[in-house]
Amino acid sequence: PLAVLSSCIVGCYGGEGLKIGGRVEGARVHGSAGDIGALAVQRVSPEATNGEASTSEETASDVVAPLPCGVGVAANASSDKRALCPEECPLMAESRPCVFSCVAVPADCREVSPHRPIGDTNLNVCRACIVEGCEECAKDGTETCRKCKTGFQGGGSRCVHDLLYAGLGFLILAGVLFVIVVAWFVDMARREVVNAEGLKEALLQRSRMKLRTPKQSGCEERSLWPLSTNLYRQEVAGPGMRLVFSFQVWLFVWALMIGVVWIILGLAYDPELLHLGLHKSSTARENCVTVARGHENQQRLLEAKVYFLVGAYVFSFVFWVALSVLHGQFWYDMDADNLTHKDFCAALFDVPRVRGDERIEEELKERIARETGQKVVGVSVCWDFRRVEHDLMKAVYADLAQREETEYFDSFGLKSESETADTDAGYSSDSSPSNCSGSDRSPEARQQCWGFQRVERAILGHIIEEVADSTYFEDSTDERDAEALIR
Repeated sequence: PLAVLSSCIVGCYGGEGLKIGGRVEGARVHGSAGDIGALAVQRVSPEATNGEASTSEETASDVVAPLPCGVGVAANASSDKRALCPEECPLMAESRPCVFSCVAVPADCREVSPHRPIGDTNLNVCRACIVEGCEECAKDGTETCRKCKTGFQGGGSRCVHDLLYAGLGFLILAGVLFVIVVAWFVDMARREVVNAEGLKEALLQRSRMKLRTPKQSGCEERSLWPLSTNLYRQEVAGPGMRLVFSFQVWLFVWALMIGVVWIILGLAYDPELLHLGLHKSSTARENCVTVARGHENQQRLLEAKVYFLVGAYVFSFVFWVALSVLHGQFWYDMDADNLTHKDFCAALFDVPRVRGDERIEEELKERIARETGQKVVGVSVCWDFRRVEHDLMKAVYADLAQREETEYFDSFGLKSESETADTDAGYSSDSSPSNCSGSDRSPEARQQCWGFQRVERAILGHIIEEVADSTYFEDSTDERDAEALIR
């Protein structure tokens, strides 16, 4: 949008609009081998222009000298873009890159411009064959391709892409998958609901996850935020979201300021700064002239662009650092205006070092309450255990494993082996209170107990030395059944 705006401004400012002069008109032909080049060239008499002014690039004279017949003329920055071939040799041929000559008949195109051997009397140019994917045209002046580009196959009047059939197969496969997905959705929609409670809970959970407005007095239900909510000013989901949208707003402001300064620089220094790279060409010769002039203008305006980039870099650095400071102050202001968890906490530093076996939490709690006059809920001490971190974490994990084991066995109304008097005993019936083969247990209870003991052993990291005690299988008539049960 800035580029279009600048082009319109400069067009009005410099007397140069976006339209091309009335002497050359044309359109590019697609699908040629290489650059077809000059597209339609139409001769218009000076009287037919109705007094229209030409482009600002060509204002020297309304009369343009035609190109000579049979002589190669290079198109450079000083060439007139409007120059055409005379009527006695109306076809413009490019004999070498950006070197053009005028020929009389289409047959001369094959000699002057072998890579563009077709003389097109409608376009008044020597062009290449119009065959999609053609790399080299036939030299006989017909619409025939001699060699297709890499990735194409065929020749003559048509080059087919290698991936054409693969693309068709992919489209067919995508269509089949689409039908399957649609059929699956239709099937799911028609199925009977078998878990109404689960569906209701899932919908409630999804509803609870949505952002809603604060509670209003006299209103039980909290409504959703409207789409017109200004997320830059309204706190919806904490300070993080407001800071994100604040960044987005200032990003737009920064880009607008850079664009406005660039337009002002172009209008004040040289309007070509805003036009560079936007000039259009309707023929191959005009394209050569445009490229040559663009290179000269680029070198001429390079210093101004470097100064602009340096200024934009310094401005951007200062701008974003200032925005960071502003956002930091914004964060502190929001923290001061809102109650959060840290408003109910205090951090104490430089506490005297004590041993780990001294329980100073209660002492600190009483001392802080006495000194501040506030009710202290609890105190958490930060211990320096870097030297014994490995041993401490090992003890923590062991305690956690024991707690999880106890909770797991309690859920089945059983006692874990760690809760019994002899934790080192095996599975014999006369050595461990947690033995699974007691006379008061049913076979199903013995099997379940045995499985719990294996889980217990794995949690504690011990090696299972005995799979099960022999008395468990005293009633078994088939040893293979016992082994299968163990597995």
